[in-house]
Amino acid sequence: MKRWITREVVEATDRLRFYFEVKHKYPTEGNKEIYRDFKRQYNKILAKAKQNYNLTRLEESDNRNCLGHNKSNNRQFGFMKNKTTTDAILTLVNCIRQGFENKNKFLGLFTDLTAAFDWGTALKLMRSYLSDRFQVVCCNNRASEPMLAETGCLRFPCWGSTPLSHIVNDLPQAFKNEHGKEIILYADDATFGIAVERGVDAARMLGIILDRAKAWFVTNQLVLNEVKTETLCFETKPVSTVGEMTKTKFLGVVLDTSLLYNDHCADFHSYNTTHCNNLVLPTNRLGRTNSEDIKLYNALPDEATQKTSV
Repeated sequence: MKRWITREVVEATDRLRFYFEVKHKYPTEGNKEIYRDFKRQYNKILAKAKQNYNLTRLEESDNRNCLGHNKSNNRQFGFMKNKTTTDAILTLVNCIRQGFENKNKFLGLFTDLTAAFDWGTALKLMRSYLSDRFQVVCCNNRASEPMLAETGCLRFPCWGSTPLSHIVNDLPQAFKNEHGKEIILYADDATFGIAVERGVDAARMLGIILDRAKAWFVTNQLVLNEVKTETLCFETKPVSTVGEMTKTKFLGVVLDTSLLYNDHCADFHSYNTTHCNNLVLPTNRLGRTNSEDIKLYNALPDEATQKTSV
């Protein structure tokens, strides 16, 4: 099956970016002509890749992903321009609070992948990207012949971490026909949520979501770490917990079942009394959901709970 992100597209984009830098640093007619030539080549390669992609586009019912089928989506917050962990946290918190306002409970499934990009499709993509690299040296307005670079890192990696995010970007497609499900992606971390009526069997509903997620991960050669995958039932007045879980850590913020942040405040206070000389925490503001308040206690280190006060 043809892939949208092919090695040819990546290499052409990388070289185009390199000559774009040369063109502006050394604005000679020779460099401008080289840049224009590579731009023409790039457009041809890109057009061919698009054609191949359109001819082999997967059916919407297919459970497999296709790099580029959903190149970006508004639920992917990892390595995306103008998106941060704060945005991801606020999105999840707002979904939970919306459920509370509708007098529902919110079921959350927090998945974790084992060696997400160390095998399968992701590994093939990265190997293709890193192999057959050629280096060109420009001196006195003349470019050398391309030579194979067998060592060293990429000077102008045009994609950066983007391919890693693209691996899981199609995940929402598998759930698009199911009303009410929320999916928040941060790189390879996928969080599923759904607001349900209080009388619904939470464990059964989460089991259905987990089975669907497992099927998608297996099909796309990704391994779910079931030990670190957590389920949580958010309620204003908790009656019972799913799997006896009462809290979870989401992108540095400890979320409890009632969304009161008490556990996170305690961890945050413990961490700061150790490192910030008994910092007084403005706890009266922590229950709000605007970005200014979230930033007060975002990104708590994993080892914070293991710290002891001095």
